[in-house]
Amino acid sequence: MYGSSNDLLWLLRDFRIKIGTLFGIQDYYYVATGRFHAGLVEVAHYYTKSDTTTTQKDICQVADWTNQPLSPRFEWQNTRYNNTSGIA
Repeated sequence: MYGSSNDLLWLLRDFRIKIGTLFGIQDYYYVATGRFHAGLVEVAHYYTKSDTTTTQKDICQVADWTNQPLSPRFEWQNTRYNNTSGIA
């Protein structure tokens, strides 16, 4: 998981769910590089050794990730496609 430390605290606080073992990519990145504050794009660049420009980074950050085509297999899980209440 990436950036899950707050999520783990909230799960414990709100639902008393404690996760025992979880591999945190951001935590490993901190150990490997000494940089704690890094976005997912920087972490992906570090692991893949690819060149990520600022333009690509900005496009990913402002993209509407909810507007994506779904295969028929997964459409039923999305509430936008499975609206039986008649309310749009």
